[in-house]
Amino acid sequence: MEDSLPSLWHFMTAMFVWGLTRVGRDTLQKLLAGEAIQSGVYPVQPPDGFHDVLPDLIPMPLPDVALVQNLAEIRTRPVMERNRLFYARSKLDPAVDGEDALLNRYERDATNIAHELQSQFNRLQEEAMNEDTSPALEEWSELWKESSIFIQGLANLDDVNEGYKPQPVLQPSVIDDLLIPYLNRRYRDL
Repeated sequence: MEDSLPSLWHFMTAMFVWGLTRVGRDTLQKLLAGEAIQSGVYPVQPPDGFHDVLPDLIPMPLPDVALVQNLAEIRTRPVMERNRLFYARSKLDPAVDGEDALLNRYERDATNIAHELQSQFNRLQEEAMNEDTSPALEEWSELWKESSIFIQGLANLDDVNEGYKPQPVLQPSVIDDLLIPYLNRRYRDL
């Protein structure tokens, strides 16, 4: 099912915004059979009058899913900052008056943001470790351990130099690979 992870990740992050999903019958049958999907899962806005028809439905994610959605938000910002810092370092000349101050500002801002995002992640991870994820505690712990390594790698700005290639903000990672086993163990007990 690893081939479906980019779709799943976009689906989960979009669910945070919209709260509803449209899934075709064929797509749902493939998911239930454990087959990979590449499309057919669409986050949508609730239609007008939705809550009048279903007043008891609260579009709130499960606590563990909400934590992973918060992780998705946290992990995009360091990539944006790394890309921004790369462009600043590659376009600004520290020998030119005025550009040196601007480059120093980009460097300082990127460092401060990296530290703040690391702190946000640490708080989120602490909250995640207090979440009851039985029977998938091992998978949950592994997800957060690898997430920590991933975020720490992004927070280190030393490798943002001439050899750095700007990265897409939403990209699959080892975190995506660990999310599926956790969800399967937790909710399908596979």
